[in-house]
Amino acid sequence: MSCGPGPVIVELPIEDINRPDVQEAGRHAILEHNTKENDNLTFIHVVNGLAPSFVTGVSTYYILVIKATTANGTLWTYVANITKYFTIPSPSYHLNSFSDVIPYK
Repeated sequence: MSCGPGPVIVELPIEDINRPDVQEAGRHAILEHNTKENDNLTFIHVVNGLAPSFVTGVSTYYILVIKATTANGTLWTYVANITKYFTIPSPSYHLNSFSDVIPYK
């Protein structure tokens, strides 16, 4: 006997983009990108995003549109996919992907 398929997970718009957990995930995306790419972006804020309709007790993820300034002060927009792990005593993050919304270099 089969238990059937697991839950269907769809990404839904984040209704309150100013929630502290969403903004914190955006900050971590910029920090991890800077570390991996030896870049010097400065986080401004998350402007839009998606989150899964179903959250496990172990982790969740966000697809975020983030405003940041480049090393030369240019305001630019990026998209990041970041996983948040519910670890103790504080959450940890893993940056899955990061790119310019419009390529810039």
